[in-house]
Amino acid sequence: MCFRKNRIIETSDDSWLFKALKSYEKGVQFQLSDDVPLDIAKSDVESGLLLIKKTQSLNIPWNRIAVIIRKIGLCSTSLAITGYSITDEEPSTKLEELLSKDSMLISPKSLHALQCLGRKFKVIKVGNQFKIAP
Repeated sequence: MCFRKNRIIETSDDSWLFKALKSYEKGVQFQLSDDVPLDIAKSDVESGLLLIKKTQSLNIPWNRIAVIIRKIGLCSTSLAITGYSITDEEPSTKLEELLSKDSMLISPKSLHALQCLGRKFKVIKVGNQFKIAP
């Protein structure tokens, strides 16, 4: 993994969650610096979906997460799918199961964004920083 042109997102920034989820959705590498600290583990940042699940223990209200998810292009059906997925033990597997059903009414942009959020990224932890790459 090469991190020369890397975006650094700090958890002290009010919009850190939006920036991180947008990076997952775009499939770009970035660094997440847990400078607050929020006790984020390496396993919490392996996918956007796992990061959304971590927000539950960070006491970030679901309505704030919903606003952020909508900003990255997810429709209300996708929001419901995300909410259902993060309640599962393995959110990425649950998301794949839900998206494999032909009965879902979802826009192509939302489908792509959900697939990106569920995709596993490579993570290297150095101190309180995470280097994250597709």
